[in-house]
Amino acid sequence: MKIIFKITSIFLISILILLAYLSIVGIETTKFNKQIQNKVKNIDSNLNLELKKIKLVLNPLRLNFSAKTLGPKIVNQNKYLELENIKTNISLKSLISDEFSIQLLEISTKSIEISNLINFTRLIYQVPEIIILEKLFGIKGYIIANIKVEFNKDGSLKENYIFSGFLKNTKANFSKNYDLTKLNLSFDITKDYINLGNLNVKLNNLNLESKEISAEKIKNGYLVKGNIQN
Repeated sequence: MKIIFKITSIFLISILILLAYLSIVGIETTKFNKQIQNKVKNIDSNLNLELKKIKLVLNPLRLNFSAKTLGPKIVNQNKYLELENIKTNISLKSLISDEFSIQLLEISTKSIEISNLINFTRLIYQVPEIIILEKLFGIKGYIIANIKVEFNKDGSLKENYIFSGFLKNTKANFSKNYDLTKLNLSFDITKDYINLGNLNVKLNNLNLESKEISAEKIKNGYLVKGNIQN
């Protein structure tokens, strides 16, 4: 009995140590790189994703792993965007059965120049609005963005995306008479809703502020609410 008790105790202690290690330190692997790269290609087939090792950290209460990779790059032709990280969740069930499929991706960028983002986006979406932003307004500044996208079981992209982040020290020239400078704001964008918060901007010599401006899609237009003060 003592031997059985000792073996059982060693086994349980080993399991607890392993769970603690997986929950605190985690493990690194490249096993799921291909699946994540394929999901990015579902967004656009011309996009390539350069990934390092993915770190898995156990969430024992949720029975899943948080998967996170640092410093990836999204590449299209000869242009690329440097990202801060990409995150997703992997259930223990799918990991054990080796039937892992990604249903959610969270992508966070580093602070990147808006002009670089516009140039990169124009390679993917050849639409007039992007060309106007690039050529006519001369927008300059920096953006930090977080993108959350979900996928259907067949791998297609759901329309319930969330695009959020910050604009910093942005400026644009709308015409010879109007210069917009020192624009700072936070934003949250979904398919049918736009919210801008903590807006500070200088329009010519006029300083403007707004705690919140929102735009909700209704039928063929948007219902805009908010406040602006100086």
